Amino acid sequence: MQKKFSVRHGGSENAYLNYIKSLAVDFKNKPDNLSKERVTLRVGDDTEVVNKAVLCYRSPVFARMLESDMREKKENSVTIEDVQIEAVRGLISYLYSGIVPDTDTNFLYDLYFIANKYDISELGDECRHLLVSKFTVENVCEILSLSSMCSDDHLKFSAMLFMGSNLRLVVTTEGWKGLMITEPKTALKVADFFH
Repeated sequence: MQKKFSVRHGGSENAYLNYIKSLAVDFKNKPDNLSKERVTLRVGDDTEVVNKAVLCYRSPVFARMLESDMREKKENSVTIEDVQIEAVRGLISYLYSGIVPDTDTNFLYDLYFIANKYDISELGDECRHLLVSKFTVENVCEILSLSSMCSDDHLKFSAMLFMGSNLRLVVTTEGWKGLMITEPKTALKVADFFH
């Protein structure tokens, strides 16, 4: 039987209010020239439109792309790879509201990845907490791989603790098999750490 893993579930009830207040301060303290511009985010054939100022104020990576002499600035468009359009929609929803929907693990995985890729730390923090709350013996190996890919020691340590508490079950999963194929050192480090 899988052991329970107690964690913080998402942000505090006031986290989204703090986020909105912070966004309001950004708009107040920065030039108004971006506030009405729009940017198109592309994933394959799908597109979503977002306010350029909100995107730039919350992501230093998007800001560099859209405020320097790069193709993205000229085209007012950014192509995003490696995630589904639903994650981009989740990103936009978060940028406007400060709320991360407590939804399925695959969505959170993509949303966390995009937050990390574009350096949106508040979103990454919220996704990390939700991912930890959704650990199962079946998905923890994939989340451990994500933590390595994103260099997130907090997520990695949480995954390792969960795995250590459930090691007998974890090593029987397809996720463990995949981890042994793609990242054997990481997998064996977990096993060695707890035995």
